[in-house]
Amino acid sequence: MKKRYAIVGGGAAGCTLAWHLTNNGHELHVFEKENGLGGLACDMPFGTTRLDRFYHHIFTSDTHIQAFIERLGLADKLHWCSSSVGFEHRNRIYPFTTPVDLLRFTPLSLLSRLRVGLAVLKMRRRESYADLEKITAEDLIIREMGEPAYRVLWEPLLRSKFGDRYREVSAVWFWGKVKLRGGTRSKKGAGECLGYLKDGWAQIYERMGDEIASRGAIFHFHEIVKTIEPVNSGLRIITRSCTEEFDRVIVTPSIPTFLEITPSLPDDYKTALGRIPYQANITMVLGVKRSLSPYYWLNITDPASPFVAVIEHTNLFRDPDYGDLIPVYLSRYLSEDHPFFTMRAPQVKELFVAHLEQLFPGFDRDEIGSFTYSKAPYAQPVIGLDYSGIKPSYQTPIPGLYLCTMVQIYPEDRGMNYSMKIAEDLLLHIGELDQMTA
Repeated sequence: MKKRYAIVGGGAAGCTLAWHLTNNGHELHVFEKENGLGGLACDMPFGTTRLDRFYHHIFTSDTHIQAFIERLGLADKLHWCSSSVGFEHRNRIYPFTTPVDLLRFTPLSLLSRLRVGLAVLKMRRRESYADLEKITAEDLIIREMGEPAYRVLWEPLLRSKFGDRYREVSAVWFWGKVKLRGGTRSKKGAGECLGYLKDGWAQIYERMGDEIASRGAIFHFHEIVKTIEPVNSGLRIITRSCTEEFDRVIVTPSIPTFLEITPSLPDDYKTALGRIPYQANITMVLGVKRSLSPYYWLNITDPASPFVAVIEHTNLFRDPDYGDLIPVYLSRYLSEDHPFFTMRAPQVKELFVAHLEQLFPGFDRDEIGSFTYSKAPYAQPVIGLDYSGIKPSYQTPIPGLYLCTMVQIYPEDRGMNYSMKIAEDLLLHIGELDQMTA
């Protein structure tokens, strides 16, 4: 039976939900606070093309987003590229792409290096994660790889991702990352094979939006939902400029946003959801005149560094449409109350560029031809112990109101592909997954 649906949020999950619901003939409204679709896959001009504001790539195992790339006629733009990784340790940069690089990583003893390699192989072959829910990533790594490997390799990376909460992170999260990344390596032992979409990822959601609109859906851009409340006929959405009633509403933004706009939720439910913490992210994109390093992804472990990764995009995917500048992403995860998050962009740029000059002595700030700064307050959930019992279900206590957001991605880590996956899981749950997918 045809229903009247509303989706709050036009990111990867929201667009996937809208695609299938309109394909099933339902009436649909999408409420999006920005002026376009895509969420964290938003883009910007760069050269004569478009570039992502936040870095993105996909893995060979990311079948959900690859299916949409095919459906949307974008397959010829998807390029599979060999990745390269560097690891900064005590102001020296080491290659860290292949197993041979690990064996040559002299900050660890040979025994520690071998132990790390064997532990990684063991984790990649592991299928079940139930027993890992009771231990932290820190405990797992020390048990399997030894304390020296943890202190040199993994503790800096966990701290860079989760800040002061890094010791709370579940071993399941770490296992998921290792298992996923292992599946993207070539059989010859070379680096990862990663996918990038020429002209940026936002075009996926633009094309999805065009198709969804052609089926009669209504998009409300620049529209902030203020309240969702139950009424006799279903659910009412109140925004700054309109009031609409629907049979079902699906909310896709962060948990704090969801709790803010649904005051009628039971207190115990709100308390449980409110315990799931997030890390924010700030990302700066510099257009520089020459390459900084041979690596696509350079992990920075120096605790004095204001950023934790240097992602030199053209070391993964080169595009002549970028022109004379090379896009370099500088990224930092942090708590929302960290001073960096509230600083103005020029202040952050000064800190980032000053450290970049220290990291690469041959680099000069005069080589910067462009600069873009973006931030996201809810970029990474902190996945703690026993998370399968904490992860919220799709159905909320309010009939007809559903939740579909990144904290429900588990045991995988958040990303475009898995946002699409949970959207399709929710649709299957409520009997709305269209035949094309099912």
